[in-house]
Amino acid sequence: MPIEEASRILQLILAPVVMVTASAIIGTALLTHYSGIGDRMRALARERLELLDTGRGDPASGPLAHERLEQIEQQIPNLILRHRQVHNAVLLDYVSLFLFIADMFVIGATVVSGYQPGATVVVVVFLAAIAVLSAAVLMTVIEVRISHLAAEREAMRVMGLHRDIK
Repeated sequence: MPIEEASRILQLILAPVVMVTASAIIGTALLTHYSGIGDRMRALARERLELLDTGRGDPASGPLAHERLEQIEQQIPNLILRHRQVHNAVLLDYVSLFLFIADMFVIGATVVSGYQPGATVVVVVFLAAIAVLSAAVLMTVIEVRISHLAAEREAMRVMGLHRDIK
């Protein structure tokens, strides 16, 4: 095989590298977000246990402690939902990463073997990877919206406390 042909094959194989890099960057951001939500869940669970353990969770011990317990009980299920959604987005991102890497192998095998229908397989695998990565991004967009609504709801509830607690 002439060096020019080998060089062309390597260029074709490396074409999906841009998408591998994009997928890896998205994956890193998602893992950071996933970890942050998990840390928040653990902190709220710990705070709830402390409130219950010290007796401050008893409504007689103060309306703010009771209010905080109610807030925590509303936030944790929402955080679990968000954590699961980001988890699924991370998994989809890794699937897309796998597909982009597999596409590189398909490109190489198709070029080396000269199997003409392989070109269709290359395009199909690449488009499947793009679709999966798009689904991961869409899940993240939905989760960010849920996060915004939850934060807004919590802030508005706290803003109304001065009226309800004496």
